[in-house]
Amino acid sequence: MAVDHFQALEQDAVRIERLIAISQDMCAAATEGDWSRVAELASRRDMLMRSAFENVQTLDTSSITVDDIRELLDANAQLISLAQLERDRCGRALRTQKLGEKARRAYTGIAR
Repeated sequence: MAVDHFQALEQDAVRIERLIAISQDMCAAATEGDWSRVAELASRRDMLMRSAFENVQTLDTSSITVDDIRELLDANAQLISLAQLERDRCGRALRTQKLGEKARRAYTGIAR
């Protein structure tokens, strides 16, 4: 029984470490503008998150430190910030494209 408990603790700790690593990889990919990689990693992280916390009754929280939770929250905050910046950049690009299209239509209307 003690061995099973130790193995469960070890598995929970490894899952948390992997969650943190994947979150950090997501931040790095977002910083590089590789949003398809972010989505791929998010899918993996979501599956791992579900498996790590699927049975809260048996989860040994002693394997999770406050620093671990802070790292996950910090990575999430960074991802949200990077996503908002990308959303704003895409919005500006779309507005510029629409203005260009409007100018093209106006020019071709005059040129006829």
